[in-house]
Amino acid sequence: MSIVPPPSQTLPSATMPIRLSAGHPWRALAPGVDWDSPLLHRPLTDIFDHSAASFPERPYLTFMGRQWSYGDSALIIERAAIGLQQIGVRQGVRVGLCLPNTPYAPWAYFAVLKAGGTVVPLNPQQSDHELFQQLGDTECRVLITLNLQQMLPRMDRVAPDCVKTIISCPMAGILPPLRKLFFTTFQRSHHSPLPDDPRHLSWDEMLASLDSATSLDIPGISPDQDVAVILHTTGGSGLPKAVMLSHSALSVNTEQLRRWFHPCVPGEERFLAILPFFHSLGMTAVQNLATVLGAELVLLPRFDLDHCLRTISKTRPTVMVGIPGMYGAITTCNELEAYDLSSLRYAVCGGGILPLSVQETFESISGCRMIEGYGLTEAGPVTHCMPLVGPQRHGAIGLPLPGTEAQIRAPGPSSQSLRSGSIGELWVRGPQLMSGYWHRPEETRTVLRDGWLQTGDSAWQDEEGYLHFVGRSSDSFHVFDTIFYPQQIEAALLKHPMVIEAACLRASPDNEDPRPFCFVALHDSHRPDEIPDTIDLQAFLRDILPSSTLPQAIEIWGKLPRTSNGKISRQALEDYLRKNRDAPP
Repeated sequence: MSIVPPPSQTLPSATMPIRLSAGHPWRALAPGVDWDSPLLHRPLTDIFDHSAASFPERPYLTFMGRQWSYGDSALIIERAAIGLQQIGVRQGVRVGLCLPNTPYAPWAYFAVLKAGGTVVPLNPQQSDHELFQQLGDTECRVLITLNLQQMLPRMDRVAPDCVKTIISCPMAGILPPLRKLFFTTFQRSHHSPLPDDPRHLSWDEMLASLDSATSLDIPGISPDQDVAVILHTTGGSGLPKAVMLSHSALSVNTEQLRRWFHPCVPGEERFLAILPFFHSLGMTAVQNLATVLGAELVLLPRFDLDHCLRTISKTRPTVMVGIPGMYGAITTCNELEAYDLSSLRYAVCGGGILPLSVQETFESISGCRMIEGYGLTEAGPVTHCMPLVGPQRHGAIGLPLPGTEAQIRAPGPSSQSLRSGSIGELWVRGPQLMSGYWHRPEETRTVLRDGWLQTGDSAWQDEEGYLHFVGRSSDSFHVFDTIFYPQQIEAALLKHPMVIEAACLRASPDNEDPRPFCFVALHDSHRPDEIPDTIDLQAFLRDILPSSTLPQAIEIWGKLPRTSNGKISRQALEDYLRKNRDAPP
């Protein structure tokens, strides 16, 4: 039985096993990073408090042209924390946040933590059933949302009995004067009035009702023991799991990223906050990293291409964190010349395979350094990142962050460490790992062993220590006598200059041909002769992949379906294959 190596990559000969420890020479590949200072285990609220004390006048949040400084936000967060304590939020109490990227999101996040509670981020785009399950599973006592017609009535409908209080945040309260006037005058139908019952409470009323003499009852947080955030993730199994992340896990992961982003100047950076804070990457690599740097967060509630590009041109952010689909949409925009992206110094991509053509185009039009990273919710989420300075290594997704170790192990009970260049399962260890899965001790013991996290991802490390992602171990399957990973075919397709998105799915068990099906979306082109057809794409793959792994069919779609977090929806594609592959998409 053989395993297909990464496309166009000849695996090096076996050498001594690599264990990425503190003294490994790959440190030199990320010059300037502080590898040796202790990583302090502290309450997560410290990252905001330190920046608020250091940069009180510095803009913290920018939303639709209105700004709030770190000092302004510190007062709001303190008062909100007191208000939350008065309705019963203490240590062990879980508070659901169903909020898009608005000022209320970081205010509520840090207020809940200051009150001693645990934050449960919720994705507003999820189904009613998913929201009901997540609120009930984590036994949330309080739910915070916006007073919009599409949100507040829905939250009232899906909130289980364990939710005793629903706090409604007024949208008009965070709009600039003219936008507020327009919203309250001409868009009144978008506003949802607050129900007159004991279960509902207005954010403004909660803050206004506080006695000026009332002070915060500072909780005695144990950073290693107390859970700061519970995030839901499906992982590779497709079964929802609630990941418990302690204060120290998240504060350490934020500090690891701060050290990695050492070229960033505290108090002078501006982050484009387009990744939602209710996902782990947006929470840690955008909200928390920007906060610890004393940076400004330019908030966008959702990704709209034109609005995103206009915001970059107008607000001049220096750092952007996104997923491949966002960068792909930007690089293929037909009106790109009308926008100025030159303020960006660093662009970070996670959550999927970044086509080299997209990276090179984005770097060319912006002049910034673009890097990839790797992580998973169970690790805070970031464990690996490409260096911000020094040589690039295309095809790799990074080196371990300070304090992080990684091993490639053989699958199966032995979990034997493999030599460099060998494809195996990635295991990681570090202070940013989760405490476990909420109410799932058996599953926790399965993936956490002796301080190591079994990621469920297949990867390999080169001799210098760079990590190369292959695919989800659970996605692998046999094509004749070869172990196959869908992501390898996707990576090969994305090497084609006209392919912007690719997804590869295994054939159904009753299909006599075991080879996979592939779906692609192409760049827009004004020249018909540049647009490949499926025959062209098959011929392109023949020069890269072994013949046994060539897909049995490739379909070209206008765009591939997306999940609520912006990733390609494999479930939607699988449903399409099951129903009728030959039907028009």
